[in-house]
Amino acid sequence: MSAPDPSHYSYSHYANPDVAEGFDALRFSGGIGQMLLETQEAILIDALAPGPGRSIADVGTGTG
Repeated sequence: MSAPDPSHYSYSHYANPDVAEGFDALRFSGGIGQMLLETQEAILIDALAPGPGRSIADVGTGTG
C-alpha cells in the first residue's frame, strides 16, 4: 500500500473550516441525523467508560 498523496485535493478541501462546519451541520440535521448523533454519542460514552487499569489516548480526528 502506498502512502497517501498530500497533494490530493481532499487534503486542502477538508482542511477548510467552512467545509468541516458545513459537513457537521448537514450530517447531523433532521431526525435521522439527530438519531445518528445520539447513537454515536451513546456508543462512545459506553466504550470510553472509566475502569480499573484503563487508560485513554486522546487522538484528534474528525471535524473538530
